[in-house]
Amino acid sequence: MGRTYAIPFAQVWDAALDLVRGELPRWHARWWDEEEGVIQALTRGHLSRRASDVVIRIGLDELAQTRVDLRSTSRSGRLGDFGGNTRLIGAFITALDRKLAKPRPVPGERR
Repeated sequence: MGRTYAIPFAQVWDAALDLVRGELPRWHARWWDEEEGVIQALTRGHLSRRASDVVIRIGLDELAQTRVDLRSTSRSGRLGDFGGNTRLIGAFITALDRKLAKPRPVPGERR
């Protein structure tokens, strides 16, 4: 699952990294590489508390738009995730959409 934004890579990258580094509850950044455009995170579901590994890939598509793709893999093994991975990805995309929709302050400008 993923989303394409008409927003510069750096802005999308910073927003995604902020989300997994503390803005989203139960999400923890484990590793990231801006040059590769990859963020690896660990998260737990709201009710089940089952751990999932999430890989977020951010790059430019063929139209120079910023593309965010996510993959979530549950650590529960054969038990299944009961749709938990899909909900985690949806929650991340929703939070990223909201974060990117907020106007950014212009450096030096007072509000």
